[in-house]
Amino acid sequence: MASASTVMSSGVLSADLLGPREARPGRRRHLLVRWTWRRGGIARDGFRRKPTGSSRPAYRGREQLDTPAERDPEATVKLALRALLALVSTLAITMTVPGPAHAGSAPALSWAPSTGTAAYDYGTVDVGSESVQTFTLSNGGGSGTSALKITLGGSSAYSITQDTCSGTSLGPRKSCTVTVTYAPVSGGGTDTATLTATSNKAAARATHTLTGSATHVVVGSLVITHGPCVSTGGNSLSCAPFDVVGSDLQPGAEVMYCVPGESACRVSWGQVAGDGTFELHYGNVGCIPGHVMFFRTTDAGGATVESNYFTCA
Repeated sequence: MASASTVMSSGVLSADLLGPREARPGRRRHLLVRWTWRRGGIARDGFRRKPTGSSRPAYRGREQLDTPAERDPEATVKLALRALLALVSTLAITMTVPGPAHAGSAPALSWAPSTGTAAYDYGTVDVGSESVQTFTLSNGGGSGTSALKITLGGSSAYSITQDTCSGTSLGPRKSCTVTVTYAPVSGGGTDTATLTATSNKAAARATHTLTGSATHVVVGSLVITHGPCVSTGGNSLSCAPFDVVGSDLQPGAEVMYCVPGESACRVSWGQVAGDGTFELHYGNVGCIPGHVMFFRTTDAGGATVESNYFTCA
């Protein structure tokens, strides 16, 4: 049985002569040729050219080639194989075969966008403002996930405000989205959280580390200064000295003690003097570690003034 093969960029094509088919009286003789295209261990068997006027599929089974009966059989075989290889080479390039990384492989989850390896940095955000980012979770594997579980752990400055992923079974090459808002409540530090997607039955997991820095804009000239904070035993620190000083303020205005994130300030710590100044001096202030506060009052033009933040640390 004669055979031939050729190596193409899309795979290896081989053809085998099965033998001649006797022609009916008055008609040409035929040769039956079978071919196989192989790529990455996957084989596709030979096709058959669609006879003129037939409703059968264009290519399948075996290729049937016309050849003049009077030609030399061996030369005819070679001619037929060359013609077949030329025909199939054209067809094979357009055939799509799943690559080894897809069919049957496990789900593979990933988050985007990122500003680093599995991480996203919101940059610097003013206290009282927020930054919103929508993250896309994609499945680049060859099989679907089970129902997804989405979690956000870490700083409370982050919150999920929209989620199309939780409870979803994500198929291959499919995606969903989760929106996370960063709204810092205290300045001068970095907030960190971790966004996680988990598929249990079809094991897959993707994490994204979120970071952001909070700043507090001091409006006006009301400033807190303090000395080092040291432990006084138990869950308490003593910070000494502790001073709050302001100028160009509205005479008689209350100077309120405030906590970030609360809608209203708590208590008055004094009033602005008649000359528009305010001074508050303590030898030491006792506080709980991590506690954050600031002061708010009114300037000479009637605008709100907020001091810098004080963090007990």
